[in-house]
Amino acid sequence: SALVRNPPRRLIIPDKLWRVIRREATNVDLEFLHALFSSAGFRHEVSRRASGTSASMKNISQEKFLDIQITVPPWEQQCAYGASAKHFRASVQNAQSGCTARVENLFESLLARAFTGELTAALREAHTEELCGAAS
Repeated sequence: SALVRNPPRRLIIPDKLWRVIRREATNVDLEFLHALFSSAGFRHEVSRRASGTSASMKNISQEKFLDIQITVPPWEQQCAYGASAKHFRASVQNAQSGCTARVENLFESLLARAFTGELTAALREAHTEELCGAAS
């Protein structure tokens, strides 16, 4: 599941994706609902109710989806859980961004060394005897 804020006005969604819109009158926190939909138990329940002949192309009807019973804790607990989940997700995204930046820097460094001949020079020095033996 994904929590999408401010989607484009004319959003087109493929038939295998659903857009679930929370009614404003419903007392369910969006972050809590997103965490619930992402939970193993809820996903198992959706899978259990899905039907179809191919394991990779199972479908669930709207009727079966809406029939899934969920327990909704008090508003304060939902908000507390939602805030914790949001904080955790932000921490993971920050860590991923940092790792991505480090990998990009390492790759750029490797490219620079490769194009200046630094990598092949070090390889030739380390394997001079093998290269000379293969050349003769």
